[in-house]
Amino acid sequence: MSNGRLVIAAVVGFLILAVVFGAMWFWIGTAPVSGAQKTSAHIEVFKTTASVAVMLGGIGALYLAARRQRTQEFQHSHAVDVAADAKEDARQRRITELYTKAVEQLDSDKAPVRLGGLYALDRLAQSDETQRQTVVNVICGYLRMPFTPPPRPKPTTLDTDVHRTPSVRPGPPSSADGDAQHQELNVRLAAQQLLLEHLILTPGDDTKHWANIDLDLTGATLIDFSLAGCSLRDATFTDATFIGEADFTGAIFAGRTKFIRAQFTSRAIFEQAQFHRDSQLFKAWFIGHASFEKSRFVLEARFDGARFDRPARFNDAQLGAAWFGAVAFFADVDFQDTTFAEGPVDFGGAARLLNAVARMEDGGSSIWPSGWAPDTAAEPISLPDFPGIWRTLRYTPLHEPPSTGN
Repeated sequence: MSNGRLVIAAVVGFLILAVVFGAMWFWIGTAPVSGAQKTSAHIEVFKTTASVAVMLGGIGALYLAARRQRTQEFQHSHAVDVAADAKEDARQRRITELYTKAVEQLDSDKAPVRLGGLYALDRLAQSDETQRQTVVNVICGYLRMPFTPPPRPKPTTLDTDVHRTPSVRPGPPSSADGDAQHQELNVRLAAQQLLLEHLILTPGDDTKHWANIDLDLTGATLIDFSLAGCSLRDATFTDATFIGEADFTGAIFAGRTKFIRAQFTSRAIFEQAQFHRDSQLFKAWFIGHASFEKSRFVLEARFDGARFDRPARFNDAQLGAAWFGAVAFFADVDFQDTTFAEGPVDFGGAARLLNAVARMEDGGSSIWPSGWAPDTAAEPISLPDFPGIWRTLRYTPLHEPPSTGN
């Protein structure tokens, strides 16, 4: 109720009280009673009217006090909201300023300044969870920029040297680091290390882990790249080039994974990796050894058109719908003790499937490597963790060796 309406209500109330008082006073005055009785009645009317007036005044005072309290609470709440909005605005401005400055540093022609920009973004994302995916996008964008790495020393024996991402951050490059390529290499190794540090799952310590992160490293040149032990959502490495060892041991890919036309120049290690959604490795080129031992592909694993120049191992792996159509195997490939758990299997090249098992519920649409087929003559087997009818894959030579005479 507004102040004007409150005043009008009070005036009307007192006018009604005055009219009632006057009417009763007049009625008593005209009543056929003695003077003492009239006096006593007038006194009672006055007392009653006074009591009602005091009561109405008290009610009005209580209402005004409640209204004043409500107004003060509203003003306080509004002031708190205004202060919170101002604080949030200041925080957002500070984030924008820090982000803008860090991104500008990444565009510097000086490697130490670029490193400073990376670490500034790291601090920003670590302190503000809402900025983590944005910062990761910036780091991935930096790694996607064209880069020609400096020549690497040739190993004495092919694929025997183990190159891993450094366990500590590389320091700012000095004049001793040589030309701009080596300085840029240091910056890129630092960027890769930041991704590893914040995507790796450390038991008992999740303070540095950034959850539910997507990576887009399409076309990136990655040096000694590692996501070993990391957990992330979608990962895109389409047309990426991995120079040195690529280590994805124990990585957990919760979303879609794409290594389409990716090139692995050295070892590619996916041992115990988990792919929870579709995995696409169309036309991926594995120049070095490739290991998918004990890996798990929950849904589709598509290697169509991939090329394996050196030996590849899928031993003890679990594959859903597996597609190896038009794959070029230029060395041995082993699927020993592999489980083909779901859907059809399509092989287009030679492979060893010793002790591998497959579920026989795909309507006979699977295409196995030459000479390999489910052993229908033997009794079906059962697997504790997988329902359905299972059979061991058996190799039968297409041409029996000629007998030798005595």
